[in-house]
Amino acid sequence: MHSDRKARLHRSLGTISGQEGKGRVRSLDGRNPGFAAELEMGLDYPGVFLPGLLPVSVIVPTLNEADNIEPLIERLARVLPAGSEIIFVDDSDDETPAVIRSIQQRARHPIRLIHRLPHQRLGGLGGAVVAGLQVARSPWACILDADLQHPPELISCLLEQAIRTGADIAIASRYRSSSEDVGGLTRLRTAVSRALVTATRLLFWRRLREVTDPLSGFFLVRTAAVHCQALRPRGFKILLEILVRHPHLRTIEISFQLEPRHAGRSKASLREGMRYLVHLAALRLSRPYHRGAAARGWESEAGPGLRAPSGRRWSGEHEELGD
Repeated sequence: MHSDRKARLHRSLGTISGQEGKGRVRSLDGRNPGFAAELEMGLDYPGVFLPGLLPVSVIVPTLNEADNIEPLIERLARVLPAGSEIIFVDDSDDETPAVIRSIQQRARHPIRLIHRLPHQRLGGLGGAVVAGLQVARSPWACILDADLQHPPELISCLLEQAIRTGADIAIASRYRSSSEDVGGLTRLRTAVSRALVTATRLLFWRRLREVTDPLSGFFLVRTAAVHCQALRPRGFKILLEILVRHPHLRTIEISFQLEPRHAGRSKASLREGMRYLVHLAALRLSRPYHRGAAARGWESEAGPGLRAPSGRRWSGEHEELGD
């Protein structure tokens, strides 16, 4: 492991085990349900496999990430608990699906590939995550980017903290630490990101007051806690969609820094920014999800254009790779 990457991971772990993040469950409605039974396991540093952890479905949305696939799978293989799986939901037009298929024979964990054709790419990246959640087999699902800006070595830390505290969602937050450097972004993008996070938290203050990074793309969620029929993703910010549509989920955060992108180019654009603003408006006008509304689909005050049938499938061609 590269020394500067290891140092960043040590800093992230220190935030959890120190005074700032002692492991409290932070509930969106302000309640603290306390601690679940603690697991007896030592944590030397993130990236060391922790015996006894439950399996995880790692959901990786991909868009032209061919050069990142192999190093990502290699790093995931070193840290995932036994019985875990890797689900790629691919919207690529390059050789990314072929690269995934070529690795499956030597993969340590089962690989599942959902390749969505252009007419199937409903909801963008957020829709890809929902497609992965709909087929996930593990009790926990971890969402992370393919470009390795989200260090896979932190998955075990997210999982341990979620289980130990009884949380439904464990979020890797760029803004929980007091440091101004979130890593991996230019100063301009950091400033824009902070402004968007602040504006979003103000819009949903009651639901997000304990969440420092509702726009994080790196988080772990208990699969049974998410009702996919309630989700109407538009673009990148699927965590915000989940938090707002499920206001009573218990959350915990750990701090982390983005790593440099391994290969390829960022998918952030002005178009995605505009899509996010539309998504934000739709969420602000929507009523919270409850189970009784599942049969009727998502109820929105923004008009029928946001209404979708219950049970909608967000996936494309589904392939089982590995054994």
